[in-house]
Amino acid sequence: MPINESQRAAIASHWRMRKGYPLKVNDIDEVSPDGRPEIRLAPPEDNAYARDTRHIFNVLLNGDSLPKEIMSSYFLSVLIHPSNKLIQAIQTEIQLRLDALSDAIRRMPTPLPEENKTWVDAQLNNILSYAAFFEYASGSTMRIPVYNGTTYLDVEYEFERLNLTSTFVGSPYRAYGLRPRHEKDKEAPSQLLFMGTTFPGSSGFLWTLLADVFPLTSVGTILTFLGRNVLDRWINSQNKVIAHGQSLGGSMCINVALKYPDKVQQAFALVPAGHYRQKHKQCANNITVIYGGNDPVCIVGQMPKGCKYIYALPGDSVSTKRKGLMDALKSHALGLSCHPRTRLFKVQDDHMLKGARSRQLMGILHFMSWVVMFPLVLTALSINFFIRSFGKIFKLIGHYIDLAGELLLDNIPTIGKLTQAQTIRAKIGIYFQKIGKSFFKLGSILSPDGVRPVFIAPERTPTTDEQTVSSNHTLSNESENEDTLIADFEPLLATTSEPGILYNYWSFQATPGLDPKATGARLDDDLFEGSRLTSISCSA
Repeated sequence: MPINESQRAAIASHWRMRKGYPLKVNDIDEVSPDGRPEIRLAPPEDNAYARDTRHIFNVLLNGDSLPKEIMSSYFLSVLIHPSNKLIQAIQTEIQLRLDALSDAIRRMPTPLPEENKTWVDAQLNNILSYAAFFEYASGSTMRIPVYNGTTYLDVEYEFERLNLTSTFVGSPYRAYGLRPRHEKDKEAPSQLLFMGTTFPGSSGFLWTLLADVFPLTSVGTILTFLGRNVLDRWINSQNKVIAHGQSLGGSMCINVALKYPDKVQQAFALVPAGHYRQKHKQCANNITVIYGGNDPVCIVGQMPKGCKYIYALPGDSVSTKRKGLMDALKSHALGLSCHPRTRLFKVQDDHMLKGARSRQLMGILHFMSWVVMFPLVLTALSINFFIRSFGKIFKLIGHYIDLAGELLLDNIPTIGKLTQAQTIRAKIGIYFQKIGKSFFKLGSILSPDGVRPVFIAPERTPTTDEQTVSSNHTLSNESENEDTLIADFEPLLATTSEPGILYNYWSFQATPGLDPKATGARLDDDLFEGSRLTSISCSA
């Protein structure tokens, strides 16, 4: 529906990068706010990880303020490496958000009006774009509402990790390919998720920085080039594909939509940078570009002709004035189209292609970032390469020292009294295993394997009130018990020296289903994930 002069002025005051190219009333149409699906989930009280994750996503998708205690609690996770429990809590939260969106869709009229579909697509892309940051293992599942021509129906998908870069030089940049899991959904389009510039503790961090500042190329081009064989194989094996991505990930969505127009049914690019090469100014009616606030990234490079452009005008819940650098960063990083009181507007294609002078200025600034940042990122990648190489060497040394300890313990009798020589041999064997595990632990810190548990989407619990969504979909007790037994095993092995205790350790194994609370066991972190110890159960 047409906008009025006050709405035009409000947009122009936020969209400051468009100054010099007056925004006219007929350049923009408002998407009716009546079509908005309102989603807000109350924080669960029974699980600290789930509660903190809910707060984090209320910041990203609802415009809330992040409590300071959460920032301090997860600083090291963001900087170094998030634990498996935190990652699984985030993956559970993402599934709950998708289920809540699906519930909201069920309350909408059928067939779905166009304004409702625009709102749903914007929110769905926000959620899936954030999902790409949180390291799903191949074989994980996700339930996603998919448009069938009249409304959205839930389709269960299975993840496949797509490593677009080397696994040896730094942790790899991954895209995620999602295929329909069940035969009944085989006609549903596959989903392709691209991660944007990520946080330091995430896989592919240095590669995303390199893709942002690689000289004389558009943002993301180097990643699609390095991963061209992987993308060719996966995309060409699908029926149809819907791509999602934010920032750098949005630029990569545009790349694949232009390269595979017959396969990519739709690409949703959230706050992407444009391209510098003129050939990318071709018609691209399978691309939807979503941006908002005073985000400056949307005028980096040229956008393709024929895209559908959506602008999100932030409401008072985010900020009444968005004129500083931090507000520009928030406009770029937060999912504004999901925030309460945000209004969506369709922008005419011709207006988005204006602003050549502003785009040239942003191009110069981007070139300056190439000059300054590229050598630094390349140096960081080289250092990371050597660190990971040393880590792999340490893990190999730890493996063989641990194996030597196992060989020393191998022929010790389990009944009767040990001789002095056997006792000394047992102590040496345990000492070797301690050293081996220390080497392996150090190697795992220097060169993490990136192993993540497979996430299985919890059974859907339909609700009529998203304010009171059940918080029962947390980590299963079974997986926690397994990790708990593994983690509780180490102190016993490290401190045992009495021969009699040694018998008990090797003779009695914990049975499946053993309650860790009964043994006083607990899991503090994922320290021994990926080590040889994972095949040994805890002593009863």
